[in-house]
Amino acid sequence: MAIFAAYFAIPVVLFRFVRARDDFPVPSVVILFSLFILACGLGHLLEATMFWWPAYRLSGLVKLVTALVSWGTVAVLAWTLPYLLSLPGLSKLNRLLENEIAERREAQERLQSSYEELRNFSSSAIDREERVIELKKEVNSLLDAIGKPRKYNSVEIEL
Repeated sequence: MAIFAAYFAIPVVLFRFVRARDDFPVPSVVILFSLFILACGLGHLLEATMFWWPAYRLSGLVKLVTALVSWGTVAVLAWTLPYLLSLPGLSKLNRLLENEIAERREAQERLQSSYEELRNFSSSAIDREERVIELKKEVNSLLDAIGKPRKYNSVEIEL
C-alpha cells in the first residue's frame, strides 16, 4: 500500500510540474512516465489486496495496461530522444547568458567612454568659443580706444 501511495503521488507531482512550466519542451514524455508509474502503482495495489480479494484476471489486465503504457513510453522517449539531446544544457545557456551580459557591459562602457570624450570636447570647444568672443570684444574695445572702426560687428553671441 505504501508503494502504491508513492506511485500515486509521483504522477501528481509530475502533472503539477508540467502544468506549471509552460516552456517544458516535451510534456507528453512526462505524462507518459506518469501514466507508467501510476499503472505500476495499480499493480502494487492489486498485489496488496490479493490476500483478501483474489482478482487475478483484473491483475492480469492491469499488467497488460502497464506493459502497453511502458512500451508506449519507450517508443515516445526513443522518438523524442534526438530532440531532447539537441536542447542546450542549463550550464551552456548560463555561459551564453554570461557572455552576452559581458558583451553588453563592454558596449556600455565604450558608450560611456565615448560620451565622456564628446562631453569633454564639447566643453572645450565652448570654452574656446567664449574666449574667442572675449578676444573679439577686447579687439573692438582697443579699436574704440584708438578711434579706429570696429573690426567685429556681431560679438554678442550667446552660447
